[in-house]
Amino acid sequence: MLRGALLGVGNVAVKGHVPGWLNRRDAALVAAADARPDHREAFHAAFPRARWHESAEQLLADETLDFVDIATPPSSHAPLIRAALGRSLHVLCEKPLVLSPEELPPLVSLCREKGVALVTVHNWKHAPALAQLTALVRQGTVGQVRRCRWETLRTQPAVAAGDAGNWRVDPTQSGGGILMD
Repeated sequence: MLRGALLGVGNVAVKGHVPGWLNRRDAALVAAADARPDHREAFHAAFPRARWHESAEQLLADETLDFVDIATPPSSHAPLIRAALGRSLHVLCEKPLVLSPEELPPLVSLCREKGVALVTVHNWKHAPALAQLTALVRQGTVGQVRRCRWETLRTQPAVAAGDAGNWRVDPTQSGGGILMD
């Protein structure tokens, strides 16, 4: 059984990542960290025996793990990935993986050096609209696909992101938001 930890327990983690981890028989979340103590209750509802940490740094120092699942604002991705890889942990990280092309090569080198995986989560892969479109294409309903263009048009952050103090509207945390995705 692989032992993992969730770094960041916001809306995406609770509604997307947690249900996925609950369905795994080969991996379990044994700890989580979030600077917001009010997110602890939602995590413990799903993983009552897991440990809670006030910071990712504290969690990484105290826990014996195989992997981390990073669901924090984009500005923290590269430093958290680096810290986890440095401890030889596999990393699953929300998109965007990094905020600049220069941040990626050192992380790839660290993966190779430590022999661990770094994988980006892409929430659109399982979106209901795309699942329906995929089914229609496979059934031949829309004919032969020769070209596909996908645009996401918004005038505000996603509805699911409606909590106060939303990091998505703070450029220092979002790093460009959906434009980076």
